[in-house]
Amino acid sequence: MAFVPISIDDYVTKFLAGNPDSERSEVTARLEETLADFKAGTRCACGARIWVIGSAEAGHGCFRCITGEAYPEEDYEIAEASTKTAEPRAAKGSPLREANFLARPVKRGRIEAMES
Repeated sequence: MAFVPISIDDYVTKFLAGNPDSERSEVTARLEETLADFKAGTRCACGARIWVIGSAEAGHGCFRCITGEAYPEEDYEIAEASTKTAEPRAAKGSPLREANFLARPVKRGRIEAMES
């Protein structure tokens, strides 16, 4: 499952349809600022890439941390930030790589080996 790419202008039009009290210029500015943060490499506290559309409203966070859902299903993401490539791997020895290793599910039988 992946995001549905959308331009900033198209997304702002949809956003304003559901939020008529919002100002087009303010919504656009938030999205452009958050997109710039995305391009600069800003990450969610969990280490994942930020979700530009969600982060513009809720603060820097990935899709999972903002929505609580594992994967986007027909959710929009700004086209410039939408990607079909996998997350780049963290460098060897980096805290993020260590955290990702520790967060992996443990197969049966490995728990005993880890405890001894």
